[in-house]
Amino acid sequence: MPRVAKLGKHKGQWCTKAGNPSGVYFGRIDEVPFRDAQKLFRTYLDSLHKPKPVAATGITTAELMDQFLAWMESYRSDRTFGERKQHLSRFVHFEKGKALVADTPATAIDADDLKGFLTYIREHDFQDEKWAKRKAPLDPFTVGKYQTSIMACFAWGAGKKNPKPCLPREFYPFHGIERHKNPPAPLLETELPTKDEIAALMEHADDDLAIVKEKNKYRSRRPEEFRADHEYKGFRDLLTVYHQTGARTSELADALVGEFVKSAGQIVLGKHKRSKTQKESAARRITLSGESLAIVRKLCDVRKSDEPIFTDQKGRGWNRYTLDMRFKQVRTRAKVRDDITIYSFRHLWISEALMAGIDPATVSKMAGTSIAMIEKVYGHYRNDHFADAQKKLMDARSARSETGTAA
Repeated sequence: MPRVAKLGKHKGQWCTKAGNPSGVYFGRIDEVPFRDAQKLFRTYLDSLHKPKPVAATGITTAELMDQFLAWMESYRSDRTFGERKQHLSRFVHFEKGKALVADTPATAIDADDLKGFLTYIREHDFQDEKWAKRKAPLDPFTVGKYQTSIMACFAWGAGKKNPKPCLPREFYPFHGIERHKNPPAPLLETELPTKDEIAALMEHADDDLAIVKEKNKYRSRRPEEFRADHEYKGFRDLLTVYHQTGARTSELADALVGEFVKSAGQIVLGKHKRSKTQKESAARRITLSGESLAIVRKLCDVRKSDEPIFTDQKGRGWNRYTLDMRFKQVRTRAKVRDDITIYSFRHLWISEALMAGIDPATVSKMAGTSIAMIEKVYGHYRNDHFADAQKKLMDARSARSETGTAA
């Protein structure tokens, strides 16, 4: 006997799992009265029993996007794939007339559909199904990323980087739509962590974060209550390696003992951010020296080759979420600016390498990025030629002044 559909509550919202195991939401309990939620619930139940429209001839937009995402998953990074999937999933649920974009033939999509969708997400809040909460309208930068994902999908369907096009090669419905362009945003010196901030972070990195119970309430430990030996030790070692190598956050979090080459003093990653996008795929080499090399050697000596080099307080490998949460706790205790993140160590390493006179080509290889990215974000830290040119001009002006020649 099938279960009776019910309107329930989940994480502070009216919710039902009828027709969707992930849940369908009808607003926050403190904002939407029960009667209104019940009306929305009944309307939704009625929609489940309506006959589905017959699919039109030709590939639908949903089918196009499924094929594109399958290709993305194979040939692009996990993060890029995840972003594209999120953007396209929201687009296929947008309505074109009385039908969903998902059920519309891909060749029937035009520039007005994309413009209408971008306008909608720029002006309306939306339900985030993953986190079960409402999210505010999107900022221009994020809207631009949605636009890029949708355009890339249709370009792929028409044959760009796709040996078997599923759309006519001449089909590209988005001509004339301007792309969002962000103003240049070079990294400023004030955005980098200072020596005092780095020292404070290192001082508190291994703080005992275990809570204590006092008068039936839990609180953080005071410095005098820190245990001599506790499970939170070791985070300082990880921050030290970030600081000394300029590695990306995910690179050290994912690194395994077997990827450490003792003879070369390097961590060699076969799978990394750019492994699927480089014209000639190359391993990412993180060069260690001094304290960072000693730390990695010490950790690898007591772990198996298939285990992560760096682990959290429970002996598990780090991920982006657990790293962010731990660093946030340390940053709060160290009283460091909120905009300083683990990635700030990478910005600092690249900036200081350029200021030390290391050529951009070497810095880009050591940082695992392109020369173009180095020039775009950090180029102002390598301005010797500008200073030399300015000096030549001033010397020439001085010479003309001494001879009485007009400048």
